[in-house]
Amino acid sequence: MMRNSLIAFLIFSILGCSGQSAQGPPEKAFFDLARYFEDQIAKGEGRPLGVSKTTLVDEDIQEVVVEEVDLKKELKLFAESDINKIAWIEKYRSDTLTISENHQRVIYECLDTELRTQRVEIDFLGDYVGAINIHNRLKSMIMDTDQYLSYKPEIGYSVEIRQQGKLQKGHHYKTEAVFGN
Repeated sequence: MMRNSLIAFLIFSILGCSGQSAQGPPEKAFFDLARYFEDQIAKGEGRPLGVSKTTLVDEDIQEVVVEEVDLKKELKLFAESDINKIAWIEKYRSDTLTISENHQRVIYECLDTELRTQRVEIDFLGDYVGAINIHNRLKSMIMDTDQYLSYKPEIGYSVEIRQQGKLQKGHHYKTEAVFGN
């Protein structure tokens, strides 16, 4: 009888300690870029969204108007720059600057040069996101790449990529897209 009670106690103890509590998932440590861009993509679905794009590849400039765009594809780099990983909580320093009464800038700066996303800046205009700027850095034995991403809701985005080859010439790419054209 005592043995059965001990076994039942151990089973309930183990079951009681496993799984998540009824409170739901833990709150994110940083602004949730992945979720934000999922929401932006959802807002754009089902409505025609044309984009006027200017693209620079080294010295060559091209302008094009795209009647309908795949926002999920267009904003992929932004969503992939999310820094909400439990292992990274101590790897970023955050700061908030008050620009004006209704304008705050939240800055997440990486303390580890090996991580891809080095800096995220989010401008809040009241309760709304006014702009997001991201700096990603990728290093390899062959080439170092810096990505500068800028997004303004309802207005457009830009992606600038600077590659510096260790054994070859570097490259510069930039795309600026304006929504609604």
